[in-house]
Amino acid sequence: MKKLYLTIRIAVFLLICSTGMQAQTIQTKLNQVELMKQFIGTWQSNVGKDSVDVRDWQNYGKAYMMIQYKLVKGQKASQGICNIGFDSEEGNFKGFKIGLDGHYVDWIGLFTSEKIFTIYGTKNFNTGPYGKYTFTFESPECYTTTNYNKDGEVIWIHKFSKVNY
Repeated sequence: MKKLYLTIRIAVFLLICSTGMQAQTIQTKLNQVELMKQFIGTWQSNVGKDSVDVRDWQNYGKAYMMIQYKLVKGQKASQGICNIGFDSEEGNFKGFKIGLDGHYVDWIGLFTSEKIFTIYGTKNFNTGPYGKYTFTFESPECYTTTNYNKDGEVIWIHKFSKVNY
């Protein structure tokens, strides 16, 4: 009987220890919607000679909207609007961007840390061999966007600064 009692105590002890170890490895779930608020405001990046990429991020009810345009020598050269909503069932954002020419892109994204937002290109919100973008916040006034092709090679990197228009 003493052996059985000792065996049960050892088993219970090991069970308690292993449960405690598992709990330590669980990551805190990120509040995706709250983190998206970091984007709210107007941002710009110098992307070439006499060219500035401007992005105006806004709340749109419970969703977000980003209006993008390029200034070339002070004149608007291209424009696009991106609508972004949070899919609470899947735990990620879905975005749809359309330009004045009717060309559109869609994507799925999420914060992988408090300072890094990653979006993956999709076709009709189906994943495939498309590229991705990362948005890395260095501070509340600065983020860097890195664009990767489908093979993971960097296409371009742009640093955006918050501005007051």
